[in-house]
Amino acid sequence: MRKTKYIILFFTILLSFQRVIGQDESSNNKLKTLLIYNFTKYINWPASYKTGNFVIAVLGNDNITPEMKKMLSTKLCGEQQIEIREYPLVEHITKCHILYIPSQSSNLLPKVMNAVQGKSVLIITEKNGLIDDGACINFIQTANGKIGFELNMKETENRSLSVNNTLSNQMASRVVN
Repeated sequence: MRKTKYIILFFTILLSFQRVIGQDESSNNKLKTLLIYNFTKYINWPASYKTGNFVIAVLGNDNITPEMKKMLSTKLCGEQQIEIREYPLVEHITKCHILYIPSQSSNLLPKVMNAVQGKSVLIITEKNGLIDDGACINFIQTANGKIGFELNMKETENRSLSVNNTLSNQMASRVVN
């Protein structure tokens, strides 16, 4: 219980920090990178995904990739070293744990859904409406200007990923079942 309070406090401070540092792209990329890293602590992948590197991939060329490499290159997910990859095209997607689809690549979501069908890939997007089109997590801007996220429980479970209740009940801005 005490750990949960600290986790909630961390996310509250993190989201409040965004207001202090402003809304520029660099700040947003740092915040999104931290959130993506923290998702790894609340989502469990199947045993077959717990060997080798933990791969976080970005579809297309996006400014978040250098930030991810800078912030996550020395981090672990459990005992797995985090590796950041860029996939310029949907056809290049190979085994990954998290696939981040920036807004400029959001039109590729239907192709991505076909490419990762039956795989335990957490798909994270950042464009309104994509949570209803197959994204597991979608970044949104809340009414007070902060970055929040929506969580699609059904899609996440369909991908054989289990979500800790703390993430779904206390941190998500909106949960879709």
